[in-house]
Amino acid sequence: MYFTFYWQQTKKLGVSGRGNDTGTMLIPYFGTTIPELETGELRESNSFFQMGAKVRYTIKSNLSN
Repeated sequence: MYFTFYWQQTKKLGVSGRGNDTGTMLIPYFGTTIPELETGELRESNSFFQMGAKVRYTIKSNLSN
């Protein structure tokens, strides 16, 4: 599942964000706690959620290049 949003309060101020829920995943494991190190095994990870947000504000500058 994922989501995105964008909200613009004024011409100068805006907020955006995103999120992603990966759920559980199968990951390869080659650690020292298994009998066959070269073969490895698949283990199930915990559920994982990632989120980010940005705030933007535009400032007019009189500087010239």
